[in-house]
Amino acid sequence: MRLLPLSRREAEGRPQLAPPWEAAARTPGSSLVAYGQLWELLVRGGYPELCANPRRDAHLWHASYIQTYLERDVRSLRQVGDVSQFQLFLQALAARSAQLLNLSEIARDLGVAVNTAKAWLSVLEATHQVIVLRPYFANVGKRLIKRPKIYFTDTGTLCHLAGLRDPEHAAAGPMGSAILQTAVLSEIVKAYLHRGREPRVYF
Repeated sequence: MRLLPLSRREAEGRPQLAPPWEAAARTPGSSLVAYGQLWELLVRGGYPELCANPRRDAHLWHASYIQTYLERDVRSLRQVGDVSQFQLFLQALAARSAQLLNLSEIARDLGVAVNTAKAWLSVLEATHQVIVLRPYFANVGKRLIKRPKIYFTDTGTLCHLAGLRDPEHAAAGPMGSAILQTAVLSEIVKAYLHRGREPRVYF
């Protein structure tokens, strides 16, 4: 089963609620989240343990999660010789979140082959750490060859990799827009998947 981090509706204990862009959700009495509280939730992320235990240190949890992910999941899927180099690749992707993905540039900056960067990206996509969002063209062939954008599935993971621990700094800093875009895209993708539909989402 494809188990992603919790959607906001799941985290709030209202999984049956319609997504906010549907008419059924626009009912009197539907709760709104305050701006500051929203950013606290975005920096924390949607993994079940962090949602269930508000006092758990999110920074330490994400650090342990990424370490476990690197040491166990990545190595079982593909031979990654230098785990520290792969972690730098993760951080480089986080810094470019919501931007057009230029793997050649990232590979050059890290000193690895482009094919290696492609293989690493495929691992991240296969393990649902990132969403590769393709551009929309009427010509299907162009969708496949034009440069995509990269997003992390969880805003907490993104903020941790980007070194953001303070909600106010995350909101006001240069990555504020990217974090918010990541949150919106993640909710859309989860809404489709939870209905048993493959998300066909483009930019």
